Amino acid sequence: MKTVEKLSGIRLKNYLDFRKDPLKFLSQTREIADFVELGASSFVVHKPDAIKEILVTHASSFQKGASAWLLSKTIGRGLLTSEGKEHLRQRRLILPAFHKEKLEQYKVIILEETERFIKSWRDDDKRCISNEMMKLTLCIIVKIMFGKDVLEDDSEEVVDAVTHIIEKSASDLFLPFPVPEFIPSPRNKRYTSGRECLRDLADLLIDQAPDGDHLLRLLQTAKYDDGSCISREEIKSQVLTMLIAGHETTANVLSWMWYELSRSNPQEDKLLSEWRSIDQLDMKSFKQTGQFLKETLRLYPAAWMLLREATAPVNLSGQEFKQGSSFLISPYIMHRNPTFFKDPNQFDSNRFSEDNTKEIQPFAYIPFGAGPRSCIGNQFATMEALLIISTIGKKFRLELMADHHSVEAEPLISLRIKNGLYMKVHERKQ
Repeated sequence: MKTVEKLSGIRLKNYLDFRKDPLKFLSQTREIADFVELGASSFVVHKPDAIKEILVTHASSFQKGASAWLLSKTIGRGLLTSEGKEHLRQRRLILPAFHKEKLEQYKVIILEETERFIKSWRDDDKRCISNEMMKLTLCIIVKIMFGKDVLEDDSEEVVDAVTHIIEKSASDLFLPFPVPEFIPSPRNKRYTSGRECLRDLADLLIDQAPDGDHLLRLLQTAKYDDGSCISREEIKSQVLTMLIAGHETTANVLSWMWYELSRSNPQEDKLLSEWRSIDQLDMKSFKQTGQFLKETLRLYPAAWMLLREATAPVNLSGQEFKQGSSFLISPYIMHRNPTFFKDPNQFDSNRFSEDNTKEIQPFAYIPFGAGPRSCIGNQFATMEALLIISTIGKKFRLELMADHHSVEAEPLISLRIKNGLYMKVHERKQ
């Protein structure tokens, strides 16, 4: 395969095809070259070694660039959107909240919040599970990171706010000229309302932060190297970052897990047997469920796309790229590449058995990214997903509605289920 090849065709048509169906468009570039130039020094990357170079080896020569700038308009310059030394400083500041001993403390909260959340579920309920997972993971992240409880009505409003923000952000990301916020379009109005909702919540959380061992208190008591306190604006940015990134991605992965579980009775029986026999507080006991989660992340990675811009000239796989070149890495496309995964569109959790996982090429599987900008909460998200699905799965079987619309991936900022996932809840007989 060639190292670099320019995409053929009319650029406008290519752009429109991408906007119509990004996942299909990117998959069609897979067989062209390791780097496919879309135009104006913008490349799609399909080579694992090159991905390693961008995310790890030469990470200091790249920034998130336009994607970070766009999100910063909503959440400020927090961990998700800061660059360079500022990002490194923030990551070091927040990392203690995700240390191993902290994760041990979080397990009990996740289990308690999940049990509390499903108390209202009844046999034969019809529920939008994708929305339910959003509300549940929101309650968990707010309780763990900010020490506060979220009421049912409040969680619904915040989930809606996050949806409106993500829809506009995803739409604007690839527009050459995003619609200015002052234009009163329906999407802009929803976005503005959603942003105000989240900012009001962030202010409330900061002003009413309870005493305790949580991230918000850590931020409020931390100091810079010169002895000065962390500014309120930065604290607010980190709160907004956690409100969005700390629950939305995990909720989407859980929704995909429920969908795949509903398609296979043997798989469900195997996992149910594990859930009923293990100690949930021992994460090593989630062998079958851990494989199931990893395969879900392969087919439906929440971070379906990673964007990087070169801040200096860089050599990747022996090819020189100029400063300002932009690179699109799609875990979704990499994970479905038949070069790296046999029958790539087939769900098979056995790929991640102890023996088989050794055969996966490094950087062909990157559900949480890699390098200094990898997801800081990947262990937390993994633990949370395993605890939630096992706690709910022991008590309820979730069945896809008979008249359900076609289940399709919607690539926004993260990978959602288009138009939601609707399921019937069946209480299990013990």
